Amino acid sequence: MTVSGVSSLTSNTVIITVPATPTITLSGNAALTSSSATGNQWYLAGNSINGATSQTYTATQNGSYAVKVTTGGISSAFSNTVNVTNLGATVISINTIDNGVYIYPNPNNGIFTIKSPSKISTVEITNTLGTIVLSQTVNADAVTFDLTKETGGIYIVKVISEQGIINKKIILSH
Repeated sequence: MTVSGVSSLTSNTVIITVPATPTITLSGNAALTSSSATGNQWYLAGNSINGATSQTYTATQNGSYAVKVTTGGISSAFSNTVNVTNLGATVISINTIDNGVYIYPNPNNGIFTIKSPSKISTVEITNTLGTIVLSQTVNADAVTFDLTKETGGIYIVKVISEQGIINKKIILSH
């Protein structure tokens, strides 16, 4: 072959090694470990977590975690996804009291009752992303809510009453 006056060309073989796809193990509620000792980048819901490059990562919020390994500028495929769902979850039973405010049953199927020794003026419920899914003015010491149209998971219930503001976690298990 002749190219611009050159009678022959020789090409070097380049070997590119793609790192092995890592796997994640979950210990307890939040301790994630990559099968790769180096080159890790952790992701939450497909977004890289700034500074999360160690072999281990402690989840700071609920969501889907994955890891990718990069060696010599070449990245692996994403690892398996691990869903962390129990962070900050405390099961509140009917016997748990904050200034006399009860939320029951908990966990529940989306239907639960809030009872207070004083008049409740407002209830605001947010999901783990901080989105308000319900905000309601109340003028009673007990009220029942129906969140069966919301997805299962952990929600924060903010109860504003004559006694002050109480925040409680509930678990929708439907």
